[in-house]
Amino acid sequence: AWTRLSGEQWQFKTILSYYDDHTDYRAFSVDTANKVIEFETIDAAITELSLKENVRYKTGPESWINLGFSATAIPSNIKFTSGNQGFLYARIESPRNIDFDRSRNYYATYVESSTKASDRLHLRIGARYDYSTLIDEGELSPRFTAWYKLSDKTTVHGSWGVFYQYPDPMSIYSRNIPVDLSTNLDIISAEKAVHTIVGIESRLTDGLYAKLELYNKDLDRILLPINDFTFQPTNEGRGIARGFEFILEKKPSTVPYSGMLSYSFGDAKFRTNDRNDWLPFKYDRRHAVTALFNLKLFGNWGASMLGQYSTGLPFTDVIGMRTRTNSDGTTAWDFVRAGRFETRLPDFKKVDVRVSYQRRNSGKALTFYLDLVNLTNEHNVYEITFEKKFLPDGTIRATKRRIFGLPFIPSFGFSFRF
Repeated sequence: AWTRLSGEQWQFKTILSYYDDHTDYRAFSVDTANKVIEFETIDAAITELSLKENVRYKTGPESWINLGFSATAIPSNIKFTSGNQGFLYARIESPRNIDFDRSRNYYATYVESSTKASDRLHLRIGARYDYSTLIDEGELSPRFTAWYKLSDKTTVHGSWGVFYQYPDPMSIYSRNIPVDLSTNLDIISAEKAVHTIVGIESRLTDGLYAKLELYNKDLDRILLPINDFTFQPTNEGRGIARGFEFILEKKPSTVPYSGMLSYSFGDAKFRTNDRNDWLPFKYDRRHAVTALFNLKLFGNWGASMLGQYSTGLPFTDVIGMRTRTNSDGTTAWDFVRAGRFETRLPDFKKVDVRVSYQRRNSGKALTFYLDLVNLTNEHNVYEITFEKKFLPDGTIRATKRRIFGLPFIPSFGFSFRF
């Protein structure tokens, strides 16, 4: 990144970035003879070269105009193969064989005006245009934000905007329900979302602040597969994401402690246009509580504690096995799955503690710290897998395996800032 100032009015910032991601992934299962076989593979190479230019022009004491553009080249090569259904993930759905080998360019430009309309009112109005060569489509998205100062202690704000998300090769195997982007590129469009946010923030006492924010997002043109066999994408989905977050924050002041307590509620769901039943998104988390406490000890020593609690994420359970007769007369065993995403993982709980020592000198800072990650050694379920287990009598049953997150881990480190 390179920033250049020209007097008090002009600011130029140029950013050049390079990203390179190579994935070599293998998952294994067993066949009817209990031999280990390769069930799923991902060979992916995604490179991204981007140039961004931002220009800021100051039009008044508290007013400015921002404008900019970006150009990104993204060559991608992804080979995804999936074998028989002898192995399943609870939270990840696997498409069939996909071979995606394309280069795409992505361009964007925007203009934004921010101004203090009065002593109490501040406005920000802007628009953005995006274009992707992958689907040969561009979209214009307007955005608007306003702040109004009710008093010296309280401010309300609201924002509204249209956002577009263009098909990305990573979505082949990382999104809620995977899609095969090597097909249907001539008929699909960017996904669309309309965001509405309102909030209020108030200073209760010296250093103590409270903030409440509500949001609603209407999602349209969501990419969903035509069926579970080809995973060819269409813009046949729509969704809703809504909720609120309350934050109580104690900022550092004359007392030796600070911290934050937050609670959030969310409801994120989607459906196809021709159906009325809603399904939760993969990362739909209804309730989440976070508590952060910082304490300045004697001298240069300090301590902090972070506690997290949240309700479980949705997954698709397996409730048994059933036989199926193939066209050649042979018998195969299939998983019997419960409703998609109707079951949830156990609640998530974790407490992290840090003790640190910091030495400052002439703007430089040297910090040593001891981290105690997952202090109470909670067994938080990260993923669940199902495998076919072949029994001596010739039958098959589904075995469930839980994969847990990090256990209690102490770690030591240091950082230096100059």
